Amino acid sequence: MLVCGSFSDQELHTRGSFRAFERVSSPHRWLYTHRGGKWAEYYSEEALAFQRRFFDHFLKGEENGMLEVPAVRLEVREERDTIHAVRHVAAWPLPQTRWTDLHLRADGRLVDAPVADSEVVSFDMSSGRASFLWDVPEDVEIIGPMALRLFVEVRQTEDVFLFVGVQKLRAGRVVPFEGSYGYGFDRVTTGWLKASLRKLDSGWSTPWHPVHIYDEFRPLKPGEIASVDIALLPSATFFREGEQVRLDVQGCWFSTRNPFFGHFPAAYEHSPRGFCALHCGGEHGARLRIPLVPPQTSSSGGVA
Repeated sequence: MLVCGSFSDQELHTRGSFRAFERVSSPHRWLYTHRGGKWAEYYSEEALAFQRRFFDHFLKGEENGMLEVPAVRLEVREERDTIHAVRHVAAWPLPQTRWTDLHLRADGRLVDAPVADSEVVSFDMSSGRASFLWDVPEDVEIIGPMALRLFVEVRQTEDVFLFVGVQKLRAGRVVPFEGSYGYGFDRVTTGWLKASLRKLDSGWSTPWHPVHIYDEFRPLKPGEIASVDIALLPSATFFREGEQVRLDVQGCWFSTRNPFFGHFPAAYEHSPRGFCALHCGGEHGARLRIPLVPPQTSSSGGVA
């Protein structure tokens, strides 16, 4: 199987493409990743050459070295129009990944160590958000899916639709990336979850992916602090020392549904009116799990 793994199509095909590659039983599987426009990339000269090589071997029986090609063609972007590196790697997620937990603080920071004191940050689910910043301490690549654990309490309602995004900031300004439908101001990665459809138990199926069990509608009770795990979709991004990772949590989609100024035709249901409180620290260890990879010196060629 040859899978086109588009980091730029998170609202449509990213989740299913990567899930298919990870779960297929065949040992002969390849993942061709990119973060450009999906049709332009799919029909580019490089991608077409890769497809021809694949089909020539498996349909025509040509001995063209396809079986020796590493499993993943990995493209790492620095921003929407800048490719940092393209290289071939042996597996997905990358074996050398350092799964790192960044802990949420109510003062808007993401920190390396667990937060001792219990804190709360709230936002209006109709128009507000809670944001948390991490200062990147050294050049690093963040490659793979992310996962977020939150402890939420709703007020004046019984549910919240959680929309979660990770942005890259440079000198305080958001760095854009290619997104679904040709949207040119996308985030690094995105995830979403309706709190009433949260999983029933805690834990992770893998270091990066929370288990979701949607067996019933479970509204939040007044005063209840519910643990929710949100899967954020795969991405591959290079961060320089001094840049920032910003985690945004809110109750509505990130942009308007407008053909000229927004993210058309994407549209998502808004949360009901009310407030969402995020509990951080102490027994409520809210955290963002990110896949850190030391940057490679080579931009192409060998297997990492």
